Amino acid sequence: MVEVARSSRVSSTQLLPALLAAWDAIGFTLGGLVAAEGSFYTTQKLPPFVDGTSRKHFVFQVHMANRDRALIESLRAFLGFGSIHTRRPEQPQLATNKRAHSRLPKGASRGDDPVR
Repeated sequence: MVEVARSSRVSSTQLLPALLAAWDAIGFTLGGLVAAEGSFYTTQKLPPFVDGTSRKHFVFQVHMANRDRALIESLRAFLGFGSIHTRRPEQPQLATNKRAHSRLPKGASRGDDPVR
């Protein structure tokens, strides 16, 4: 039998509060992420139950840019479930302002503009 020369200076009673504080900090951080970028919704699954009531499917999703993938992976690791899907970036939509591109009649000023 091997004897222990000395015991550890860190006891489990000292480690537990620090571990719980870190767990809370991670949870609060990811909770803020979900509040900002997440959504919840329900859909109906087919077929309905035998008694005719609809089967509900509850969905939680977070949409973020691909550059924030590490945050999504952290959320999945924290929750212990989920899947991550990557989409191609969408092409930016060009917004046009009709007023900025419209011409005023000759001699009119912006103060006379009926669009304002």
